[in-house]
Amino acid sequence: MISVVIPTLNEEKYLEICLLSLENQTLPRNKYEVIVVDGRSKDNTIKIAKRYADKVIFQKGKGAANARNHGIRAATHDIIAYVDADLILAKDWLEKAVKVFEDTRVVCVSGRTLPQEQHIYSWINFTIADVYAKICYYTKLPNVMGPHMSFKKDILKKCGGFNEEIPTLEDYEIAFRIVKYGKLIYHSRLIAYASSRRFKKFGYLNTFFRFLYDGFRIFAGLKPTQKHSYGAF
Repeated sequence: MISVVIPTLNEEKYLEICLLSLENQTLPRNKYEVIVVDGRSKDNTIKIAKRYADKVIFQKGKGAANARNHGIRAATHDIIAYVDADLILAKDWLEKAVKVFEDTRVVCVSGRTLPQEQHIYSWINFTIADVYAKICYYTKLPNVMGPHMSFKKDILKKCGGFNEEIPTLEDYEIAFRIVKYGKLIYHSRLIAYASSRRFKKFGYLNTFFRFLYDGFRIFAGLKPTQKHSYGAF
């Protein structure tokens, strides 16, 4: 029914709780598979992944887009969900994601991300992201919220997968290529909880404006300026 792909790179601090949230879903366990695609982690990520995942595979390239494309090739189901390694998924996340695809016009669904930490600046940033996603959805501006998103596998293959030429925002870029195949849905009740590690490392305002700037660059057909793509940085 659905394949869940988690790209990882040195994620021992977060991965286990993410995988446990996938073990505790309302969708029956035999209806989905969990695939961890690892970028040659140096910590205990692989050991943790093998404890819970159905498949653990290693990237032959680098970056999030490359990892996501490995997931396309490894997935056995018709729907592929991508989940960041630092997320905790709501218990009904998979069930709700699958239900959206009952509408055959849908090619992608992404959901709302809330902060794990009770910090005012985290809430502000995640709320801004939610408002932005809703504006895009209701104005029909192509957009996919990258922390957790699901696609029809055949559409991913048809559009050529994720763009491995860019180091970040590959999730946002693909929205402009898949929208011609069907509907992009933003489901605000499809909930996952994320760490605020990026905001803490780079600063709340700095992180927000960096992603905003690179988002405009992709919209204009340019490459993003940020160098990192995923993993524990």
